[in-house]
Amino acid sequence: MRSDGFISQLVRALARNGEPFVAIPHQPGAFWLQRPACAWQRFRAARAGRPLVAAWAGTLRLVATALAVMLMCFLTYAVGLTVGTSREQTGGQPPATVDDVRIEAEAIDALLRESGDIRTRLNKAIADVQACSNLAGAIADLRDLTDQRQRQLDLLAGIYIADLPDAETIRASLTAAFSHARDADAAFTAWAAAADPDGCASPPERSAQFEQGMEASERSGSAKMEFLELWNPVAVRFGLPARERQEI
Repeated sequence: MRSDGFISQLVRALARNGEPFVAIPHQPGAFWLQRPACAWQRFRAARAGRPLVAAWAGTLRLVATALAVMLMCFLTYAVGLTVGTSREQTGGQPPATVDDVRIEAEAIDALLRESGDIRTRLNKAIADVQACSNLAGAIADLRDLTDQRQRQLDLLAGIYIADLPDAETIRASLTAAFSHARDADAAFTAWAAAADPDGCASPPERSAQFEQGMEASERSGSAKMEFLELWNPVAVRFGLPARERQEI
């Protein structure tokens, strides 16, 4: 049996940490300790609210995580789209450097040097036929030069020059020039082959084949002029020689 004084001290001690307790007589000498009803209700409500707060906190964490994942996916897509667009614009390759473009220009310049050499040999072969000098050698040279023109066309179709200014117009105009020049060489070859195989006693006449050669040569010259208008500024930019129509 505890005395009333002891119970009072216990109630005061417990009350220090919250709502005061009240002592309810139960049996003589014994008491139930109970908080007031309003305090108990608040206590139960507070405990009941804890799971709800925890649930909301968990939901917010899930939403934040989902938003972060969505943001990362969007950024990844945006970067990939930008890279893909850049690659489409450059044919899947990184942007060309100045040295890359210079190499492309030098490839065209090499074709032009060779074309100039072909023209020089062509003029000599025609002069030999007209002079009835070394006719067999001249005809052989003309046939070889026609084949070389075709090889130039094949090379021009395959080289990579996409980074040059007006690249496709440059390719198209030079292709036209080489194509007409090849036709001219073939016509001059046919003209020379019709000469007297025994060594012509007089210069061959300007036959239909010869006239065809001259007409094809004029068409080639017009295409060369169109080409040079675009090419010479590019050549000068990269330290390559500018050319005249007669040099191609």
